Amino acid sequence: MPGEVRITAGKEEAKPTSSTEVLDKQEAYPPIATKSVTEPPKPADDEGFISLTNSCLDQISYVPVQFPKFRIDSREEDINTEIVLGEGRDVLHPLPLASGMYLSGLPISPFNPAIRKAMLIGALEGDIPIFSGPEGMLPDEVELISKARGKWVLQWSPLRHLFETDLLEKADGVCIDLNLERGLSRHLQKVGFCKEVLDAAGLSNSSDVPMIDRHMDLLEKENLTHHVELLRELTGHKVPIMVGIGPSNLYKTVEMAIDADADAILLSQDMFSHSTLPLVSLFPQVIRAFRDNDGVQKGVKLLVNGDFFSASDVVKGICLGADAVGLSALALRSMGCRFCPNCTPQGCKHGLLRNSQSTPEDPGILGKGLGKELNALKESLLVELGLLGSDDIATLEPINLRALTYDVAAMTGLRLAGYDKPLAMWLH
Repeated sequence: MPGEVRITAGKEEAKPTSSTEVLDKQEAYPPIATKSVTEPPKPADDEGFISLTNSCLDQISYVPVQFPKFRIDSREEDINTEIVLGEGRDVLHPLPLASGMYLSGLPISPFNPAIRKAMLIGALEGDIPIFSGPEGMLPDEVELISKARGKWVLQWSPLRHLFETDLLEKADGVCIDLNLERGLSRHLQKVGFCKEVLDAAGLSNSSDVPMIDRHMDLLEKENLTHHVELLRELTGHKVPIMVGIGPSNLYKTVEMAIDADADAILLSQDMFSHSTLPLVSLFPQVIRAFRDNDGVQKGVKLLVNGDFFSASDVVKGICLGADAVGLSALALRSMGCRFCPNCTPQGCKHGLLRNSQSTPEDPGILGKGLGKELNALKESLLVELGLLGSDDIATLEPINLRALTYDVAAMTGLRLAGYDKPLAMWLH
């Protein structure tokens, strides 16, 4: 029989397999011997408050251009890296994102105040906008940004009852977060809100704060439209209104946000819930929803926050379809975070969380270090764009990329390295 195994003197001896059987077993796209998609370790319920998902960006590559397209020397030619939120829409003061980057804000209660301040200083030094976090922005933080003429975005989260509506008049943008991240909600239920947040809200005890993880007045599609309209009126049509979404039910949520006339959509991985979905797997549904609902033609921008650490990662994220990317993971690493699964509500051995036994460095030193890292990343981004022959960051496309593994090619629709077409499943 073909392929039969025969035992001879304690050894296995396999008879030759017919050539027809070999052909039948061959795969249309043979696997490449590279790292495959793996799940990150699953911590216990009370461990690993800050997580780092497997983004799979390291399993994507791009090749510098050659004739008939030529590389660009960023030292001699101008390369546009600015993305503007609200441009060409009903917004009096559109919000520019230098180099297609921004910083996602950290929640106030879980984190050491020095880390929050260092993040703000880093954003100001790097000249990029920063988001407030779900608990809003404290008065001294608003004053710090205002004095430095920085830009910031207020996150209109389910915890909006904790901050005054006058923040809407001071912010350079507003983002309606549809849900509170599950891991953060669990943490706040265990530890409660910090004194600074309670004082700003005029409360004395965390037990006085209702713990809700979604907007009680955002139950239907029409409700989101009304929220966008209301926030436009409250801000005098001055700033862009965004909608922040998570990694679930992506197509319908993006469709709903575009129909609600949002200026931008912010897709964010749940940093505090140990999601095992690779970042690259989130793009196809979002891009399809943008295409089916004329999102690009309407001027809606896509912001994606995830595990972006380098100029190469930024280029890959924008090639996949983002207009700008959030660098919260890079900022945390700069603050000393090692994304270990050992941080708990009781503290962090690197000093990032409240009640930690260790103390972080001076926030001014940490912030300036982050600012230098952001500015160096901007310079590297110009070089990367020049290698791709692009003089405008908005012209990057998926065609610039190649997947290095079958798994990533299957998740994203990118061409597998060595092939000139996407996998068969993406050709229908």
